[in-house]
Amino acid sequence: MPTYIAIFLFELLAAYVLWFVSKKALKITRLYRLAIICLIVSLVVGYVASNRIVGYQVTMDYLTTINDQRIEETGRGITLQEENELKEELFQSKEYQQLLTNSSIKLSLFPFMLVVLIMLFSARRGIKNLSPKKAHSLREG
Repeated sequence: MPTYIAIFLFELLAAYVLWFVSKKALKITRLYRLAIICLIVSLVVGYVASNRIVGYQVTMDYLTTINDQRIEETGRGITLQEENELKEELFQSKEYQQLLTNSSIKLSLFPFMLVVLIMLFSARRGIKNLSPKKAHSLREG
């Protein structure tokens, strides 16, 4: 659960920072288009964050398992050099890359759905706050 919350916060922060910068500094008035751009950026940020989180967790689990096996067999853990070699071997593995990609996509999608709802609500609220004449012209154009 904390992982979902962290990814949700990364996605929401990225979307809202882009939203406010684009809306205020660049004076973008097409709010639904702006929301879509913010959501695309948010999706990328969420995927990158979840990719790093999953990668770290899988790597630590792998190294812990190898270290525990080595302690049982020899009574000593793995060295820093062996740890680095094991990481390189793991990172080169196609199975690892596939697991990382699939898990990251699944992990980032649920928080992204919440961000979609929030951004669409923000766009709708932003249009309602405009003058009726300007809001009508934005909906048509």
